[in-house]
Amino acid sequence: MKNLILTMPALMGLALAGASDRTRFANAMGEGGSGVSLYTGEGDPSISIDGNVKNFSQEGHIGKEFTFTIDNAATASRTARLFAGYNTGDNAALAGQLVDGAFTDVNGNPGLSGTSADPDTSIRQFQRYVERNPTRVVHVRIQTTVASQLQQAIKIHKLNPFNQQGSTTIKPALVVGGNQFNDKIADVAVDIQLDDLSDITTNLVAGSSTTYTFFCGATLSSSQELAVKANTAKTNLMLG
Repeated sequence: MKNLILTMPALMGLALAGASDRTRFANAMGEGGSGVSLYTGEGDPSISIDGNVKNFSQEGHIGKEFTFTIDNAATASRTARLFAGYNTGDNAALAGQLVDGAFTDVNGNPGLSGTSADPDTSIRQFQRYVERNPTRVVHVRIQTTVASQLQQAIKIHKLNPFNQQGSTTIKPALVVGGNQFNDKIADVAVDIQLDDLSDITTNLVAGSSTTYTFFCGATLSSSQELAVKANTAKTNLMLG
């Protein structure tokens, strides 16, 4: 009997099913449910995890990261939009949207500027990439010149014209102190997804320079999936 790969929608369906339905399913797949393979991401052609990492359990060891710095030269705090999702301006950046170089805050006030740490990848290129290729983030490192910056929460809102959802909040200050000796650095374990529905904002305190590093996990790549399927098909046709 071939193994059955259970996707998340299938697992949710089983969870909602009655006990008798789950029992019949297990019996159909073999005694005790043998022959059922739970989905881990391994072997999925649409998922790019990279390197020797094979599934979602190893996301923290991929080594994909993107670093950028936001400077606030103003004498007052400013609110920046790190990611704008599908609200990104067509011809000009949305108010507050992080870009390479100078940009205004969400209220149109000047004083902010953004810089990518990667000379080969601009901030906008990274934003465009995750908008088209949903990417998970498993860890965020924040380094700043002003300790009070770590009191500023990062708010994540998932855009949806049909279902207005609440925000998820990352609070860097909660991991500062205790075993951490530098009050201007915070390492935060997260479980978030960057995509064209991600609207992410944070406040930048006056006179601060703050560097964010996003440690990325798996990426959903339709481009990779097409390439894998094409190569598989070509091989099968040659063998046939």
